[in-house]
Amino acid sequence: MLERGIIMSFALELEHENLDLEDKISNMRENKINISPIFKWIRNEKHIIEEIKRHIPKSFSSYWEPYTGGGALLFYMHHKRAVINVCDEELYNIYRVIRDDVNALIEELKKHKNEKEYYYELRDMDIAGMSSVENAARNIYLNKTCFNGFFRKDESGQFDVSFGSYKNPQFKNKILLKVVSEYLNEQDVKLIRRKFESFAESIPKDSFVYIAPENNLRSQKCYDFNGCARLKHICDRLDAKGVKFLISHSYNDLICDMFNFYEITKVKVNRNISYLNFKNEEPTEIIIKNYATNVT
Repeated sequence: MLERGIIMSFALELEHENLDLEDKISNMRENKINISPIFKWIRNEKHIIEEIKRHIPKSFSSYWEPYTGGGALLFYMHHKRAVINVCDEELYNIYRVIRDDVNALIEELKKHKNEKEYYYELRDMDIAGMSSVENAARNIYLNKTCFNGFFRKDESGQFDVSFGSYKNPQFKNKILLKVVSEYLNEQDVKLIRRKFESFAESIPKDSFVYIAPENNLRSQKCYDFNGCARLKHICDRLDAKGVKFLISHSYNDLICDMFNFYEITKVKVNRNISYLNFKNEEPTEIIIKNYATNVT
């Protein structure tokens, strides 16, 4: 299998080959290329994905994500029975449009320009009158052309990242959009929006759930007792009914103390988003899980 690091370059090479779109998509499928996330979210799992891959359980009946962001692990595993919970309304709309109306999305993305003045005009535009396709295209464009390619909102829920000044941002990658749409449809990925507690109640025995609370912009992070206790209570209930869970979270003492009954692994990661690292130290992630894996 080709490594994830060359997925995007492989897709870009296909763009310049003399093949029609279906042949290019078929080429990716035949070469067993893992799907790359369409965009970066508040917490980009690519910084820790290689470590998470080593902790994936060997067997499980279905895959569940209560806080889906960019979907790095979802697309890496390509599981045939997946259920994703997308908390943010605009992100939910992006996934839904990619799944249900990808051709219209591709055409809408062609209208956008990699220009600073145009970027700020679109960023600050009132989205109330936009169609679902226009809104999805706008957010994908902003994500690919903004500074550091990072989807972030301010306290009022408005996208507030500055222009990135990139020469060739890939916001019109129709091959990748088509492949993601095909996966979501062919594997019948369930796309829902619920609160974590309600979502967790639906997860059946022998499932695997990947929990990244910081993917939810409006979630209470586990830096306070109530937020951590809430997560611990839900995970204890999952554990009791035979669900395998893996939590990925930035390190803090409180969550480690509260989850000390479970297996905890510290992981050093590198990030481009400097403001997430307030003390300018090398950031540490933790992986918490309730099952054993042979990690070397």
